[in-house]
Amino acid sequence: MRAELKRAGAIIDLEDGSLQAIKRYYVPGNVDEKAITVMSGMVFPMAAGVAHNSDPLRDSEGFIQRFAFSDSLDASMVPQFRQWSRIEATKFIEAMDDWLAQHESKVPADGSEARTTAGIGVFYYEGPKAEAIIQEHSQ
Repeated sequence: MRAELKRAGAIIDLEDGSLQAIKRYYVPGNVDEKAITVMSGMVFPMAAGVAHNSDPLRDSEGFIQRFAFSDSLDASMVPQFRQWSRIEATKFIEAMDDWLAQHESKVPADGSEARTTAGIGVFYYEGPKAEAIIQEHSQ
């Protein structure tokens, strides 16, 4: 993210090692507004979960954040893993969605009943390790 924001001229490095934003917004090229909305809808909850879990003063237990990762998967198995993980993740998310739908409030949102936003997300990743990207962009 840092490398991309620097490439786009949205941030600069300061002498003390910190960053300074020099643009109020950043929109990557060739991405429409709908795609940005979808991406922010996925990234925000994950980032908010990290912030919650990192807060030593939080007043509730930490949120679940887990991932399964291998940096030595046989390359010939990647298509099989991609397909299998899509099937299993879809089953999981559909079960979560069903549970949420069954427990949503059916009354109007007039403030008479406490409501909150809650959810769970799953994502697939295939590519280099974060360390490789960081090293590549720090050179």
